[in-house]
Amino acid sequence: MEKIALVVSLEFEPASKTPFLQALLEHRQRSLANEAGTLQFEVLSPGDSLSSLVLYELYESAEALKAHDEGASLALFKQQAGPFITQISVQRCAVLGA
Repeated sequence: MEKIALVVSLEFEPASKTPFLQALLEHRQRSLANEAGTLQFEVLSPGDSLSSLVLYELYESAEALKAHDEGASLALFKQQAGPFITQISVQRCAVLGA
């Protein structure tokens, strides 16, 4: 099976940083604890922005990514944090040499 990586750029309303980050970190924790195919989920903060984050997510397979996308944790995150998001960009990448 081929591993799948996502690089996700998120922009959010600056005033919502605290609740947005809390919802995102809780989603990260749930994903790693409850989704066997979620291998890595990193939340990165670019040094030059107060209202954007970058996520690096690694999945065991396309099936694991599908399970994540359709799972309860992502649905809850979208419900909690969706109103704060102003822009999102997702790059799906194959993992070479893995």
